[in-house]
Amino acid sequence: MFGQEPRLPVDFLLGRIPEVSGGEVHEWVSEHQARLQVAFDGARECLRIEAGKRKAQHDKHVEDAPLGEGQLVYLQNYNQRGRQKIQDHWSPVVYQVVQALAG
Repeated sequence: MFGQEPRLPVDFLLGRIPEVSGGEVHEWVSEHQARLQVAFDGARECLRIEAGKRKAQHDKHVEDAPLGEGQLVYLQNYNQRGRQKIQDHWSPVVYQVVQALAG
């Protein structure tokens, strides 16, 4: 723009690539592949860190509510066919827990 090339965020990560004025194409390809691999590894690491943060934030608000004997529960209906966009996923029958597993 106006005789200058804009600096893009990827330029800060990969660095500016000078214009190729000669030399081997294979060298440029291998250097470019190495720069892209560094960018890919950095992005993967950032995604892994952010996923860990999201999981930790989510797990702060999750409470384990074990089922006790005699508790009334609904049973999830897995036998539905076709589209399940607005269908009820729970059976209309209320069941009572007879025996709760330890753990």
